[in-house]
Amino acid sequence: AGKLSPSSTKDMSITQAEEILNKKSGWQVLTGTTDFGVITQKAQDGDEMCQLAFDLLVDRLLGFVGSYYLKLGGSVDALVFAGGIGNKWVP
Repeated sequence: AGKLSPSSTKDMSITQAEEILNKKSGWQVLTGTTDFGVITQKAQDGDEMCQLAFDLLVDRLLGFVGSYYLKLGGSVDALVFAGGIGNKWVP
C-alpha cells in the first residue's frame, strides 16, 4: 500500500479507484494472487516476485511497528495478525 497522489486521482470516480486498488495493484500484480499462503510458499520455493512481495510486507511492517515500538518505550509483548496473513503465515 502506498499513498495516492491527488493529481493522479482527480478525474477518477470512486468505483474506478476501488477497482484499481482492489484488483490491479499490490500483491495481485506482483505475484498473480492475493492468497498469502500461496505467496509465502512460492517465496520459499524461490519465486522472486513472491519473495519481493514478502520482503515489501516485512519492510512496511517494520516501519509501522517500529514507530509504535518507540512510542511505547520498547515495551511490546506481541503482535497479532488476523485474516489471511494470520491464518496462512507459517514461517
